[in-house]
Order: sequence, then structure tokens, then C-alpha cells
Amino acid sequence: MSEPAETSVFAFPKLSDFNYGSWKTEMNVLLMEKGCWKFILATEKPCSEGASDRERLAYELRKQRSYTTIYMGVERKYQALIADTEDGRNSLGYSISKFRTKFKSPSCKFNR
Repeated sequence: MSEPAETSVFAFPKLSDFNYGSWKTEMNVLLMEKGCWKFILATEKPCSEGASDRERLAYELRKQRSYTTIYMGVERKYQALIADTEDGRNSLGYSISKFRTKFKSPSCKFNR
């Protein structure tokens, strides 16, 4: 059985015009599971000067994962809107503001 074209490899559908509420909760949990949520909250501390190359690489990979997870979790027609950043916090912020405006719901917050 094949997946619909606009679902993700995750266990939930990609962000679309109709699923912001459930998507934001699912994405929050997924980013936590991947160890990336602190980048979204801007509470992840950079590596110290004495950090090893391995620690620096792990930090950079988690930082990149925060963006790529969000990018791959939105429908293709919205990917261009966040493609000019490589920062998960910025891309998520744009997604939130776009869909909060679309649904005109002040209660659509991403638990930040």
C-alpha cells in the first residue's frame, strides 16, 4: 500500500491548508524526539570552546535536523516559503505565522 503524495515519512501528514492544529502538536513531539526542540526554543547553548570535533559535529547535525525536519514536514507548495533559511526556529516561526493568520486563530500557538 503506498502513501499519498503529500504525507511525510513521519507518522503524521505534512502541514497543509487543513491540519495546522494537529500538525503543530505532532511536529513539536517529533522535534523533541529528535533532540532538536531546544533549537526552536532558542535555549540550546552552542558548544564550548573546548568542545571536541565530535561534539561540534553532533551539535551542527541536530541544528540542521531541526530545519530539515520542519522543511520535510510541510507540503511541497509551502517549502519554497521556508527554503531561504536553514534555521529551524525561523522556518517554524514563518509556518506558524502563516497558518495562524490563515485560520485567524489567536490560540494557535506552538508552545514556545
